[in-house]
Amino acid sequence: MSSPGNAEVFGFLVAASMVVLLLAVFTWRERGTSRHGGSVTITLLAISEILVTYAFSLSDALTFDQQVVAIRLSYIGWLVGPVALLFFICWVTGRDRWMRPWVVSVMFLVPLGFAVIIFGPWAMDVFFGGGFDPETFAFPRRSPAYIAFFVWTYGLLTVAVWSTVVSAVRSPRLHRLQIALVLFAILLPWAMNSMSFFNIRILGIGPAVLSLLPVAFAAFGVANFRAFDLRPMTEAESYLASETGVVVVDDRGRVSAMNGSAVRLLGPGRSPAMGLEVEEVWSDRPAIVAALRGADVEDITILSAARDTRLSFDSSPLAMSGGRGAGRLIVIRPEPVEVRVGG
Repeated sequence: MSSPGNAEVFGFLVAASMVVLLLAVFTWRERGTSRHGGSVTITLLAISEILVTYAFSLSDALTFDQQVVAIRLSYIGWLVGPVALLFFICWVTGRDRWMRPWVVSVMFLVPLGFAVIIFGPWAMDVFFGGGFDPETFAFPRRSPAYIAFFVWTYGLLTVAVWSTVVSAVRSPRLHRLQIALVLFAILLPWAMNSMSFFNIRILGIGPAVLSLLPVAFAAFGVANFRAFDLRPMTEAESYLASETGVVVVDDRGRVSAMNGSAVRLLGPGRSPAMGLEVEEVWSDRPAIVAALRGADVEDITILSAARDTRLSFDSSPLAMSGGRGAGRLIVIRPEPVEVRVGG
């Protein structure tokens, strides 16, 4: 194989692999929960492995057979990464009810089956469609085994995209920008992988490999900076749909969600309230601010916006499964005001 700029491409891919590896170390050390941190770390390690083995497949210092071995080894990451990424996305969006033991077993057995095909002695005929072209280093991507692998990988990414889209639709505006960024990072390799199916290259690099870099940085940001922390919001959805007033406040005191009942009862003086700190929204009603901040207000009479009912506040913390605080869920219940009739 010969292509211009192989040395530069090799150096870039190796450097990118080291950066992603460093991100994996930071993610593991600063993980919010062992489950989330573990799945993201595995995803980043898989991306790092793909980048470095792909780099060696482009190295002119290796023989053609050694380059073929390197490109085959890159499939380790392709088999592991999408599964770990899907687990992470479903966990972080709270859409993990489908993860039954038998389903998880299938998720591990299918990649294991592909691994037997890819790394077995029959790989060139069964998976790589007869082998690699010495001139272009491409191989026919029409074998049933490769098409099945392609559909499997696309399927995992599609489910991840679907889970992200559903969470975006059902989440408040405060989270939608973060969701859009993560969705873009997932859609990019999903789209560019279709280009690699036709052996298209960008700057001498397979587009699917190149597109893994934004995925790595997005996963790192999600895990370490909680840019896509929707599990607390998912837990609050059943409350938000009720007739009882519900306000969700994040750990910085910003309004993350309010249902219609809460708006009628509290009547925020500034609209929209989403994304604003409670002090900004109810600047003229310090008792409401104290209640939404989690203070004990049992001895304080707080009237509704219509001034005809007394409000009681029940505040409880929202936390991820690892115990990290993620805000508060405040349930507001109206109580009739006792009217004393003098005689």
